[in-house]
Amino acid sequence: MKKLSIALLISIIIAIISGCGGGGGGINTSPTPPPTPSGYTITVSLSNNTVQEGEEVYVEARVSPDPPSGSVITWSQEPASPAGSFNPPSGFQTTWTAPKVSSPTTFTLKASLSVGGAIYFGVASITVQPQQAPPQNPPTISLDYPTSEQVVGTGTLLTILGSISQGSNPLKELQVLDSDNSLLQKWTITQPGDFRIDLSNFGSKGEKSLKIRIVDSINLYSETQIQVINDDNLLEDKAREFLRKYSCYGDGGTVRLGNLQTGPYARPVRVYINTVQQWKDLIQKACSFWTQYTGIQFELVVSDVAEHPFIAIADYTNEDKYCLAETFRCYQQDPHDIDGVIRLYKGWKDNCTLEAQIVVLAHEIGHALLTGQEVTDPPYPNVMWPYADASCNILPPIMQKATRLLYEWPPGTKP
Repeated sequence: MKKLSIALLISIIIAIISGCGGGGGGINTSPTPPPTPSGYTITVSLSNNTVQEGEEVYVEARVSPDPPSGSVITWSQEPASPAGSFNPPSGFQTTWTAPKVSSPTTFTLKASLSVGGAIYFGVASITVQPQQAPPQNPPTISLDYPTSEQVVGTGTLLTILGSISQGSNPLKELQVLDSDNSLLQKWTITQPGDFRIDLSNFGSKGEKSLKIRIVDSINLYSETQIQVINDDNLLEDKAREFLRKYSCYGDGGTVRLGNLQTGPYARPVRVYINTVQQWKDLIQKACSFWTQYTGIQFELVVSDVAEHPFIAIADYTNEDKYCLAETFRCYQQDPHDIDGVIRLYKGWKDNCTLEAQIVVLAHEIGHALLTGQEVTDPPYPNVMWPYADASCNILPPIMQKATRLLYEWPPGTKP
């Protein structure tokens, strides 16, 4: 093997180096491109994690590392239904409007990013609560009458007065229920304010509470109670007691309009209105008051001759007296067998409302039909109350029964 000198070896190395590609030196100084990331992390943040249906929530997506320029985030929700809405539907920031739900529902809000054919996701959860309905207030009811226990029975009416206030919903009906909650009667009532009903069905016998209930359109209700004793025998006993106190002559016999042969239930009571025909409608309404409560019928008559038995109403409105009207009970032979003459005075014509005029007329007709006295038992209000006014247009059940008994018996009967 030949030996090379050191000088020759060095020259060979230089030649090799100088023969490597030429052009400006031997070290590459251009920048190295960044490595392609293996993935992106998307973080989704919400302004609120619990919202009511219909509310908006701010949503933001942050991507790490930064995605290529022009990258777009798109938004979706799971479950897809019921659907909320993204506004805008794409972008790093958006708002989501919660959909209507029937119960608390959790949704996943998803941000999607597509880079180089790969799709990356980020999610956040949000719970949507159903919209709470505003409180529903029931209607309210208060009673003005009756305020004390009432004895009632077959064939009588119990007038009930009160007022109603509307709650959150329209009114539907007024109901009266027995003590066992069974429905006795109902009336359609759609307007708040004062009401008047006449109850004729008292249900089971005995002493009990009846419920007076106001119901609205979605069946919310309020109720109050009245106390009654539904007892025909007790009612008759009370009616007889009334007649002994208010409708008897000194010998204890009853006083009433004359014997109408088969009675007022078969033959109307004649009411002569010769001088008061201009008030015929008011008189008819006063008569109808007694028909409603007792069944007695009336016939308004214009005639120069008054046939016994009768009620006559006369115009004395040119006279200014201490009272509005008065009734004279007249008899020919038997003080138990009477006619009635009613005089209307100036105060009745000038100082009364139409409602009060009707009640005064009904009061005076009651003096001819039932009693010559002012009645304080049953208590106020009743149509025979002293100086009865418009609020006294009530005939309590005891007085109804007393009137019926009075005309079932001949004049002079001892109760």
